[in-house]
Amino acid sequence: LRSPDWPENQHPTPVVDGRACSTNSLDPGIAKFFRALNRPAVDAVQLTLRDRTKRQKPTVCLSFSHFVPQSALFEGLGGVHFLGHCMGDASLVDDIRAVNARTHVFGHSHLNVDVIIDDVRYTQ
Repeated sequence: LRSPDWPENQHPTPVVDGRACSTNSLDPGIAKFFRALNRPAVDAVQLTLRDRTKRQKPTVCLSFSHFVPQSALFEGLGGVHFLGHCMGDASLVDDIRAVNARTHVFGHSHLNVDVIIDDVRYTQ
């Protein structure tokens, strides 16, 4: 196994292993990089769901992420407002919808969360 390559950034800073990283943790390339890692799994789940639907087999899908998929899950539930924009990636919601997840388990914010938004139960 090899570590995935990090996205290229305009202002790299060397890190311990000699590779470069962004000095800006809000660089959109970072979220794009992690979503690209998710893509094969999302595609595989979509194929499985289509196959099970054709055979009329009920399917329940749960999704997981380290990062917070909606700022409302952090800012609106006890998080500090000015940190909401760096706690996650709102585009994760697209993946959650793509696999028709009814429950999404996430981390990163260390808040107790159990809320339903748009028919999806978000819990941490």
